[in-house]
Amino acid sequence: MPVFDFGDWPPGEVRRPGFRILATMCYPKNSLRRHELHAALLAEYYLRVSEDPAAWSRPPSSEDLRPLLKARHEGRSFKEVVRTTRDTNQKGVLAGAVLLMIRWVSAHGHQGSVLKACYIHAELAKRAKAIKGTAVTLGLTEITHSTTQGTLEKAWSPYKTVAHFWAAYNVMRNRYMERDAEGVIVPPLDRWFEDTDAFLEFLAIAEDFRRFGESYIPRPAAEPVLAAHSTWRVPEHVHLPALGLFEPPPLPPEILDALKSYRA
Repeated sequence: MPVFDFGDWPPGEVRRPGFRILATMCYPKNSLRRHELHAALLAEYYLRVSEDPAAWSRPPSSEDLRPLLKARHEGRSFKEVVRTTRDTNQKGVLAGAVLLMIRWVSAHGHQGSVLKACYIHAELAKRAKAIKGTAVTLGLTEITHSTTQGTLEKAWSPYKTVAHFWAAYNVMRNRYMERDAEGVIVPPLDRWFEDTDAFLEFLAIAEDFRRFGESYIPRPAAEPVLAAHSTWRVPEHVHLPALGLFEPPPLPPEILDALKSYRA
């Protein structure tokens, strides 16, 4: 099975955008898109701080900058790269939410499956749209597909090999969200990619979801939700912290309603 590419992690003393681990999660199969995103973010950052050497521990040399500028010259515009990345980010988060939903409903005695989880998310999006609202995943990302087939084809199928990482992403964002003085949810900063302990916790959660997905076989299927030969995994030499039992909260009314209306 594939081993997850950590890229430039762990970061050094100076934080910088463009960690390849993020690009890998957005583009699990397309190496050109991974390199394009990495080059776009780094080139933009280098140019932004080029007049302020204090903003960088080591000012970029021509050897650093030349290949990045070449990549930016030959690639798409920065805005288009970022827009595409945001779109794929939403699809990846939704793929993780599907895996999370399968585990969530099965933990409460319901039969879980990919189609059922896709249906639930599509129903949440459809019902929210009917009242001019917005449905979001547990990780506070908008659910953009309001059909089961669209969720299956646009989110789950292309990102299922890394869905366990996106499931962990949903869990971590939900865990660290806060509310302001008026009680409005404030999305958290994704700082676990910079903090070593939090990042290892993120990886441990992802591995826990991988093991679940590779062992859970929904009836009447004959194969588990995740295929062991194609699902990305954390290298064995990485020592991850121990986790407690997976204890999801009770299913909210809107998910229970969607479960009642589901027809296989």
